[in-house]
Amino acid sequence: MTTQTQRLPGIRWGRALVGGLLIELLLMAVSVPFVAMNRADELPTYVLPATVVAAVLAGLWVARRVERPVLHGALAGLAAILLYLVLALIGMLAAPERANFDTALSPAYLASHVLKVLGAAAGGWWAARTRG
Repeated sequence: MTTQTQRLPGIRWGRALVGGLLIELLLMAVSVPFVAMNRADELPTYVLPATVVAAVLAGLWVARRVERPVLHGALAGLAAILLYLVLALIGMLAAPERANFDTALSPAYLASHVLKVLGAAAGGWWAARTRG
């Protein structure tokens, strides 16, 4: 019987998860000031570029000295989406009266999730190219 590790050798799952956490922390650093200043309606304008920057940076970090750097970057992007969903679920359970699915399902936020994966994979590709 083969284990998951044997089927996917060389994958650094911890690094991918930390990369996803890094993406989400960087995006929170951008988002929190807008919410704190009651300017959350302006946030979608900044979410997409911030997502690309955060994902590429995290992808670069995740892909250092690993086999399959693009895969590791993409896994970091997927981990970021998973972390976002967990945080959104916790927020919805903690304050159901404040749950707003219009924002969470807006085109800007859905595009940002796609950009998390693509940007982090691009960061992994970039890391592989600069490695030589």
